[in-house]
Amino acid sequence: MDKNRVFYYGWFLLVSSLIIATMGYSIRYSFPLFYAEILREFGKTRAETAMAFSISILVYGISSPVIGTMTDRFGPRKVLVTGAFILVAGLLVVSQMQSLWPLYVFFGVVSSVGVNSLGYAVHTVYLTNWFVTRRGLAFGVISASAGAAMLVGALYSGLIVGLGWRMAYVVLAAMAFIIIVPLAILVIRRTPQEKGLLPDGALAEQRAVATRKAESLVLDREWASTDWTLARAMKRRQFWFLLLNNVGSGITLNLVLAHQPIHTQDIGFSSIIAASVYGIVGATIIAGNLSGFISDRLGREASYALGAVACIIGVAALILASVSQPWLLYVFAVIFGWGYGMAMPSYFSAAADLFGGKHFGAINGMSIVGFGIGGFLGPWVGGLIFDTVQDYTLAFIVAGLGISMGSLSIWLAAPRKVRLVPGKVSRAPLKPASLARE
Repeated sequence: MDKNRVFYYGWFLLVSSLIIATMGYSIRYSFPLFYAEILREFGKTRAETAMAFSISILVYGISSPVIGTMTDRFGPRKVLVTGAFILVAGLLVVSQMQSLWPLYVFFGVVSSVGVNSLGYAVHTVYLTNWFVTRRGLAFGVISASAGAAMLVGALYSGLIVGLGWRMAYVVLAAMAFIIIVPLAILVIRRTPQEKGLLPDGALAEQRAVATRKAESLVLDREWASTDWTLARAMKRRQFWFLLLNNVGSGITLNLVLAHQPIHTQDIGFSSIIAASVYGIVGATIIAGNLSGFISDRLGREASYALGAVACIIGVAALILASVSQPWLLYVFAVIFGWGYGMAMPSYFSAAADLFGGKHFGAINGMSIVGFGIGGFLGPWVGGLIFDTVQDYTLAFIVAGLGISMGSLSIWLAAPRKVRLVPGKVSRAPLKPASLARE
């Protein structure tokens, strides 16, 4: 009996990938909860303290090309295990710090490299091999790790209250090691062929049908047949639009996440309410991620734009929220979270549609440098604006502009001109013109 007929191993691998990425990202996205405690203990300005978060996102972006290339070369298991050890080491040092500089170095740099080695730069490389016609859905699931990380990270507030922020980091280091290392070693594989399987769980007798189905999505055969290396990709404007998208989304997500909890407390709500709103954002990001299949029907550009509009509405609700209108906090959490969650898999699917192949890890990693740049600017600019005017309104407007820029960039990258999404495969003829010559 064909192995795929019983159960497609790719789904088990996908869930394991989600758990690994969630554990890693929960360290990063829980920082806003630690932020308030560290701010009180060390008495620095918000811009100075938020700088650690900004550095972590910048390093996340800068290290992505290296991590993507290492994944292409050595495979995902070695990268994931190494990342777990790096993350644990960074957290243990941070737990003992007596000034802010270890926070910059061991959280901002060391732990960030560890988190990145457990995140999208690794998982998108091998999931591209396991899922072809269901790529939007698969990337939606792995993208849900960010929302799940926020939801899980919100629970860390209990550790902070009960054990203090220092011991909380020690506990998280132990959890990261225990959860990540066994899954990486025992479950993760680079290709379905290593398990004697075909992409998307196709049966052996369906190989030719599956191949024809994948080929039917291609509009620009010259582009799709190109062996895209990082050097070749960087000569195309489509690559730079993907990077620009990451700059915009990096500004939006990280500015909002870094400052929403403390802004919520500033306008009169308790730290528990602030953490609950943060957690709801995470939960609804998951819902948006799991709506990634919509991009397989509407197209990458349209689904990203839908998510961007929702983000802007959510940010507007956050600006207008007050003690007399607390319901707006929850409007923000639900709409912003769902919108950003919708946008994430649309981006990853667009990148894979354009530059998928054996060098996708390096290409995708380099484009994520943009997220690092935006992620560095977002929290720091948000803190700087507050320190200057004692208000977050302008900062959150900047966040809205960031996701708008991201949506425009996806339209300009135009993955729709290279491959159809499955939902549109019967509605468009093959186009002879090639973007590869542009």
